Amino acid sequence: MSSQNINKNFSLAAEPYEKKVRLIVIKDGDEYFCRKETLGNLKKFLLADESHIFKGRLQLIKKQNTINIQAKGDLIGAISTKDFSHIIHKLTLQVNFQFYTLHD
Repeated sequence: MSSQNINKNFSLAAEPYEKKVRLIVIKDGDEYFCRKETLGNLKKFLLADESHIFKGRLQLIKKQNTINIQAKGDLIGAISTKDFSHIIHKLTLQVNFQFYTLHD
């Protein structure tokens, strides 16, 4: 699982989940929220100048080089697009490795 601190209490983690990615907000070491999304949609989100992904309790809002992370409508932290992109890249490698391992 790849993760990145977004402030002193929260971190954002990601792991492969079936054919999707599971994004997890961790608070003080415990899972706080999670959301499942396709890698393709996360990559499209990264490519847009300004974008918003997810509805509901967990939302990611991209403005230029920063992704703000909201939980239950409150801003709980932010991550640079570079760091988020790095997490997504690691996941892409993991998903591709799992696919080829299963199909060899």
